[in-house]
Amino acid sequence: MTEYIYPLSAVVLSFLSLLLCIRNLALKRGLVWLICIVQSIVLLCGSVICLLVAYSVSSGPTLNTLSQYVAFFIFILSVIWTVCVIALGKATDKGNREKEDQKAQREAEYVKHKTAPKTYFRNNDKRPTKGGHISDLDDRKKQNITNDYYGVGPVATKVTKRSSFTFKK
Repeated sequence: MTEYIYPLSAVVLSFLSLLLCIRNLALKRGLVWLICIVQSIVLLCGSVICLLVAYSVSSGPTLNTLSQYVAFFIFILSVIWTVCVIALGKATDKGNREKEDQKAQREAEYVKHKTAPKTYFRNNDKRPTKGGHISDLDDRKKQNITNDYYGVGPVATKVTKRSSFTFKK
């Protein structure tokens, strides 16, 4: 029964890597997966042949011993190939790159916001000239504005924050 462990697990791993390659090809991640599918099929065929040799009763002790070594070698190749397919699938994932780009952009905006100098704006003026000069407006608005108490020009001012701390001596 122990002679079936390596060939059977190699068949399972090769079939798993073949399914992963087909899935990644179906998700339109590139035609490089066709090469991976061919390699997975070759590895699957080799592991199936080793399983059949181990299962056959008519094979001699020399062929049976050789098939055990080949089955172990194909098992190691199947493990390495399955890990490579999983890693290549993660590396070619487009959603993962977009998430990393968004995360980096949010982090840059956060750092920019935290390192920006603090200024406070005080603007309670609702007049139409608060953002520009009176010459930019039409004549009817000019008449209404000239009667205004504050006069002409922009009204918004920049005021730095004042500290309310008092120091005791």
